[in-house]
Formats: sequence, structure tokens, C-alpha cells
Amino acid sequence: MSEQPPIYVDKTPFFGRVEEQKQFIAALQDVLTQPATETLPYIFLLYGDGGIGKTTLAKRFRDIAADRPFRGKFQTLWIDWEDERRQGYTALQVGRNNITPEAATRIRGSRSSRSTIRGRRRRAMGRAR
Repeated sequence: MSEQPPIYVDKTPFFGRVEEQKQFIAALQDVLTQPATETLPYIFLLYGDGGIGKTTLAKRFRDIAADRPFRGKFQTLWIDWEDERRQGYTALQVGRNNITPEAATRIRGSRSSRSTIRGRRRRAMGRAR
């Protein structure tokens, strides 16, 4: 049995969350096998109590989507949900079960015209090209 090399996220060792990584890889593979006529974006939303590792897990997902065999097949949009809510996006002022893909894509569109200074504090969401 060969030993797996350590995994790093932003130069920090990443441990655990094996099942979540497997589920994310399976979801990416499913997205890649969708019919060519399917054009809607696919959004992966992470939520939970503060301090449980959502941001680190989202960064790990970002790295998975950017590595083989997915390299070049996905775009990633990072949004800090709470920051965006404070900016007044009314589409985000609802419970997380009611967030629509359209709300996230509207933020994406408005983000392209805003300053990128806040770009360091965004959460991950991916979509197929």
C-alpha cells in the first residue's frame, strides 16, 4: 500500500473530511456528464455553524476543482455570504434553503464591475464551463 502525499490548503496541512471530498468529486463528475444542452450554472453552497471549517473545506474544494482530472473545466466564484448580505443584496436576506441560483449569478454579474480588493474573503461556489 503506497502512502498518500500530504494535502495542503494555502500551505497549511489539511486532514479529514474524506467523505465530503469524495462527495464533491462525485458531484463534479456528475456535472461533467450532463447533456450538452444543460446550460444552468451548478452551485455548491456550504453552510453551518461558525468555526467548523467551512472556509478551509471550500478552499480544498477549490483546489480539487482546479486539479486533475478537472483542471480547466470549471470556473470558481468566491463569495463571503455575510459580507454580501451586509452590502444589501436582498436576494440573500432569506433562509439558506430559499437561496436561488439566480441570486448567486446576479451577485457574480455585479461583482465583475466592483473592486477586487475584497476578493480575499469569499466563499467557494463552482460551476461548469
